[in-house]
Amino acid sequence: MKSRSLSFARSAVLFLGLIWATGALAAGSPLTLGEAVLLALKENPGLKATGLNVPAAEAQVARARARFLPQISFFESFLNSDNPAQVFTQKLNQRQFTAQDFFLDNLNNPAPYSNWRTGLVARQPIFQAGEAYLGYQQARLRKDIASFQVVTHRQQLLYRVHQAYFGRQLAEARLKVVQEAKKTAAANRKLVQARFNTGAVVRADLLSADV
Repeated sequence: MKSRSLSFARSAVLFLGLIWATGALAAGSPLTLGEAVLLALKENPGLKATGLNVPAAEAQVARARARFLPQISFFESFLNSDNPAQVFTQKLNQRQFTAQDFFLDNLNNPAPYSNWRTGLVARQPIFQAGEAYLGYQQARLRKDIASFQVVTHRQQLLYRVHQAYFGRQLAEARLKVVQEAKKTAAANRKLVQARFNTGAVVRADLLSADV
């Protein structure tokens, strides 16, 4: 879990640096915190990938719910045959058998018989020993988990963006302090050098100013 967190932190920092640079080049000024947050929420690939789990989980919920609903099937078939057994069976099933069909010649050598069969079948689950209900509950839990993962990923992203944003501002402030200290030290060195040249201070004071 630590390695994933560190990896996420690095990616967030790098991503913020990239969008900061892009915004600075395009607009001529650094991004504001609000702009950085909006851009991160819109363009972060990890957040997009996590968000895709939600519609997939919703589809699983719909699929699990469908197990409670009736199923209707429609079928149609066509048979043309002069096979004695098939002709005999088809005519008998359809109650089209006549006395002439009992003649030996008709039984052994029937004329080709065509048959269309159309059917509509409806199935309604009545008892499934709780299997469908448990599957539906599991699908709902997976959907809730997917939604919570999106919220968690978004909150982590916002935290990393804020951390990187204010970290950059703090680094800039520290840089300014160092630059001002450098200017102060240079001015002090110049002053000590002038006083050393006039003999007002000893060389040790000049070496201290150099340090």
